[in-house]
Amino acid sequence: MTTASPPASDRYHALDALRGFAMFLGVLLHAALSYTFIPVEFWPVQDARRSNLFDAILLAVHDFRMQLFFLLAGFFGCLLYARYGFGGTLKHRLKRVALPLVLAMLTIQPALQAVSVYALATSSGARTRVTFFGDTVDPSETPIETVAEHFTSGAFLHLLIPAHLWFLYFLLLCFALMLPLARLGDRLRTRPLGLAWDTGFRWLARSRFRWLILTALTWPLLLPMTSPAGVDTPMDWLPLPHLLAYYFFFFLIGWTLYRHRDLLPRFVCGWRWAIAVGNLFVLPAGVLALYLETKPHKANMVDGFYFHRLALPLLALYTWLSIGGLLGLFLHFLSRERAWVRWMADSSYWCYLASLPPIVLFQFLALSWDIPGPLKFAFVSVATIVLLLLTYQFGVRYTVIGRLLNGPRVKFLSVANNSSALRERLIASK
Repeated sequence: MTTASPPASDRYHALDALRGFAMFLGVLLHAALSYTFIPVEFWPVQDARRSNLFDAILLAVHDFRMQLFFLLAGFFGCLLYARYGFGGTLKHRLKRVALPLVLAMLTIQPALQAVSVYALATSSGARTRVTFFGDTVDPSETPIETVAEHFTSGAFLHLLIPAHLWFLYFLLLCFALMLPLARLGDRLRTRPLGLAWDTGFRWLARSRFRWLILTALTWPLLLPMTSPAGVDTPMDWLPLPHLLAYYFFFFLIGWTLYRHRDLLPRFVCGWRWAIAVGNLFVLPAGVLALYLETKPHKANMVDGFYFHRLALPLLALYTWLSIGGLLGLFLHFLSRERAWVRWMADSSYWCYLASLPPIVLFQFLALSWDIPGPLKFAFVSVATIVLLLLTYQFGVRYTVIGRLLNGPRVKFLSVANNSSALRERLIASK
């Protein structure tokens, strides 16, 4: 099937920016974990200043952020496949995803453990309490001694889990599944099965009921989830099959959307309504259903089973309305290249990878402050992002780490309006 799609070499500035936006949302989401009204059990800093506002924010962001990320990963993954083929895409992903994951597990993850154990040991006082992911604090030791014991005893080894880096691990698994399917799809492209797939997707992308149809396809994938928020969070190296299938579905939609990228404007048509309906009606209805799941009607309901079944399709619909709305929003306003947007998008990968140690540190520093939780959250968020952006610009962007994460960047001078200006240009890594 032929389309009027743009060539594979075109750059999608809006989608690059949206991917960066999803990364920075992850920083804000983790900054909020200390201040949720319902405590997040595994989080090492538990602040006394809590608010239901952060529970709502956590639910909303959790219900679309990574789904959007995997859809975009599939879109750009297909772009790589169209440009480099099977072997080139495999090499590219090993360099840009697998190697950063290994290096982060050797550096960022131990740093996260050190900061977390220190924070918990300091705040535990004379009590023994659970520390980072199940390790315990000995109240007879100082915080520094506790951190040293955590590493010298080898306790840190069984805690070398993906944590917030799980998305890199799942992204590798998605490519491991998709690349053989893509090669098979190349052979079936002009055969009945391949034609039926392309015809069906093009009909879906044009349909005014596409968000409802995608919701119906997503809903069965939510049924095995055990999280009260709808979507489980992976915490170990053993991938849960139902969770991998869930994120692979979004990856597959993104991959196919790139192949039919001429329909992207139609796919996001009505994005303003999607944002409005999703946030004003669908999300509040889903939150209400989740609340009633824990507070069943006294007259008829003996448990929250039916409310949970009602919440799942509402959350799935909110996911797709948010994805469609944000795609349309960014394509409408950020399709043209802007230097500062490009810089922020480039920095987002590093900022998210390195974000958890400073987040936990700043949350710990603000623990004793006698100010409202939202102000603490603002401090933690701003301090973390400023620190990460500074380290990116002066310690990462033009270094080997920057080349590993985003490809090489070079600086050069240009003259504009009779004045010297420093500008940066992207050199695509081959």
